Amino acid sequence: ESESMRDFVIAIDTSESVSGPLVRRFVEHTFSILKESQDHATQVNIHVIQADSKVQSDLKITDLRDVGKLLKGFSVRGFGGTDFCPTFDYVDMLRKRGELADLKGMIYFTDGFGRFPEKVVDYDVAFVFVDDGSRELPPVPPWAMRLVLGEHDIERLA
Repeated sequence: ESESMRDFVIAIDTSESVSGPLVRRFVEHTFSILKESQDHATQVNIHVIQADSKVQSDLKITDLRDVGKLLKGFSVRGFGGTDFCPTFDYVDMLRKRGELADLKGMIYFTDGFGRFPEKVVDYDVAFVFVDDGSRELPPVPPWAMRLVLGEHDIERLA
């Protein structure tokens, strides 16, 4: 199985309230974890989707050895309002086209202040929040996981 293609989505909330440097550290740390978990396999099918109230970009990664090069040119796009539904609709479209035929899951990095989809999905979803202590974080849908990191946790990722 370690030689097989792994379908995965990293979705990033790029609304006005999410910091660019924080997003970058999160993406770098997530790829570091993925590299460690892949054993010797480097072939993957990872879509890094940036979205605010609409999908702004989709960076497809097929080889983990290219991550460093891809991150050098990574820029945060968006800065509008927050709606998670367009991202889930986009992932559904990719699945229908066969681009995410064996989707294992999605990590959605966000501050959580947006519209969540009501429809249950058949893959694992984890909403990752950064808690700066300034406000109460919203609940996630019952079909999703919730992970809360403090700002100090993200700072240690640098």
